[in-house]
Amino acid sequence: MNDSDAEPLADDESNAEASRKPNAFYRLAVIASGAFIVTILAVMASAISDQRAPVVKLIDQFGTSTLAVEVLVIMIATLFGMASDRGPGRRNQRPPN
Repeated sequence: MNDSDAEPLADDESNAEASRKPNAFYRLAVIASGAFIVTILAVMASAISDQRAPVVKLIDQFGTSTLAVEVLVIMIATLFGMASDRGPGRRNQRPPN
């Protein structure tokens, strides 16, 4: 084996390490998506619940704006995650001369 054979193994190890640790923006997108799902379920439950309940009034008042903020956070986190992603495809590319 020569030295050039050992170098791709190091790249494979770094690729495997990078694939195990997701980008922080993707983590934020997953958390916001979970909150979005919980909010959607709460809005759906409030639609069939007693309209005089305090929780239903709270969801009616803030549900739509909460959903809008969650969608924006998901979109922004996803875009920043893709922009800052250093996946295997981008690592091996060299800038044009």
